[in-house]
Amino acid sequence: MFGINDAVARLKSQGLHVTARNATTWAIAASAIEARDGISVSNDATFLLDEGQNWRAVFPGRGQCTFEVPGTIGDLVNLIISVYRDHRNNGGPLWEAFARVVPDPDPFVCGEENTNARLKAKSA
Repeated sequence: MFGINDAVARLKSQGLHVTARNATTWAIAASAIEARDGISVSNDATFLLDEGQNWRAVFPGRGQCTFEVPGTIGDLVNLIISVYRDHRNNGGPLWEAFARVVPDPDPFVCGEENTNARLKAKSA
């Protein structure tokens, strides 16, 4: 069975930084800078969340939005690797890499931008 230790090893083997934030949350980033006192910061962090029976990957989106994708840990690790590979090869913000990798990213958008778009669609 593919577990979190396998996921961390696979992500690190792809050159990604992986840090456990707590018992159920891992931060993944292509670039991390040590700020001070052991605190690192990144402008391209993605999070992998253990929600008990489910897993969720949270990617940065445009503005205050995020892309939140539920799935198996194995599928989410593959998605994370694909998004960072695209980001590495094509540049731009990480949300653009997500949109290039995921054929229809709109259902995964969370935040104000998505809420406003849905309200406009309902009122039309």
